[in-house]
Amino acid sequence: MITNSAYPDWSSKSYLVIDDFSIVHRMMRDMLRKLGAKAIDTVKNGADAISLLRLKQYDVVLCDYNFSEGPNGQQILEEARHRELIGLTCIWIMVSSEKAVETVMGAAEQAPDGYILKPLTESLLLARLNRAWDRKQAFTAIERAYAARNFLLAANLCDEALAKAPLHAMDLLRMKATLLLKAGQLQAARKVYEIALELREQVWAKAGLARLDSLEGRHAEAKRRLTEIVHDHPSFLDAYDQLAQVLQQLGEYVQALEVLEQAARLSPYSVVRQKNLGDVAALLGKFDIAEEAYLTSIAVGEYSIMKSADAYLGLAKLYGKIDRIPDAQALLNTVRQCFPSEQIISRAADLEQQLTGTIVLPPAKPIPSPEQARPADISATPGGKVNEPFAPDAVVKPSTEQSNVITGAVPGAVMAPAIPAQAQALHQRAQVLMQYMKTNGYNLVSAEEVRAVLRRADKIAPQIPRTMELLSELEQMATGRH
Repeated sequence: MITNSAYPDWSSKSYLVIDDFSIVHRMMRDMLRKLGAKAIDTVKNGADAISLLRLKQYDVVLCDYNFSEGPNGQQILEEARHRELIGLTCIWIMVSSEKAVETVMGAAEQAPDGYILKPLTESLLLARLNRAWDRKQAFTAIERAYAARNFLLAANLCDEALAKAPLHAMDLLRMKATLLLKAGQLQAARKVYEIALELREQVWAKAGLARLDSLEGRHAEAKRRLTEIVHDHPSFLDAYDQLAQVLQQLGEYVQALEVLEQAARLSPYSVVRQKNLGDVAALLGKFDIAEEAYLTSIAVGEYSIMKSADAYLGLAKLYGKIDRIPDAQALLNTVRQCFPSEQIISRAADLEQQLTGTIVLPPAKPIPSPEQARPADISATPGGKVNEPFAPDAVVKPSTEQSNVITGAVPGAVMAPAIPAQAQALHQRAQVLMQYMKTNGYNLVSAEEVRAVLRRADKIAPQIPRTMELLSELEQMATGRH
């Protein structure tokens, strides 16, 4: 067992290994045991990882980047942080066989605490853990206050940590400003951002001041600050999103579209950014741009915690404007299946009525028999929830002649087999990844993710020509290193 008195006893920590290969589980377990670790859990996919993270807190997470199915390592990390399943002191290290993963994830909004290339060694793993722990230890007391939702106490604890660990001053100041914003202390947060800028040029502090300017109605000043950030720090993506919002508040929609397009080229993996790009493009009548953005949002959101019905509904509305009613109806049906909440179903029904004049009634609840009317047994399902059956949508259908007009169907025509919606979403995701490589250069990490996505598409819809076309395009890129 390797130990060092200057660092924690890693044998007392809990570990989660996320990788889809059993052999990697064995290798990582053996390596961690040499560090003295005893509490080691392993899972093969993102869904199982999230399930375990709901149940217990881990000190260290070692996560692969590419998975044959389901979310990638970046999306697992995003969901874990969004759901607050990992604490401020949890160390999340991304593991990959390709160095390009750091470049790919460097453009992502959620970054891990470190990267390790396969094959890793015991000494390298220990070095990465110690490095991450050195930075994280300053946040231990802050995390307890944060978990209790006492944001002001957590902000005050940042001051105490600053006195003890000046080496991490910028991280602590950034955390303090964020906590003050959560507590609604805008002027105090502004002062922290100004202090950080006096100590050192910090782009996050400039962006924080711009956010405060916007919240306080000083949109012109926010625009000035954010325009400078985008010019001087073109890889700081949060500034693009903020700038686009400010430009819309100022009524400058053409400029907002340009900013969102630029950000989407730099990092196409943001579900929300692509949806916003679609909204602005649709508003300006740029339907080709809007369609591509909405489709991209849907594709990259397939396994993302940020997945929402808005991109689907936006695209359905767009299809209605350009007389693609069958495509719009297909999207609305998908919305009902994927987002079965009353609010979303009602929005879908309202939109379909606008598009077709067809009245879609809300799902009818069956009338219970006397036996069914008794109190439900809440132990029937995990978490005490009872699954209620839904009746199919009650639709007032138009006449056969009207139906043919709406759907574009020709009586007696033989329809070509449709590509399943899930396969279409996977094709779109593959296109997004390849477009990223065309813009930023070919890399093996993104290429392997494209192959995994296309393998899954072929499994869902075998021998679809589009799958073969995309795979051929990828191989041409690999050969030419575009």
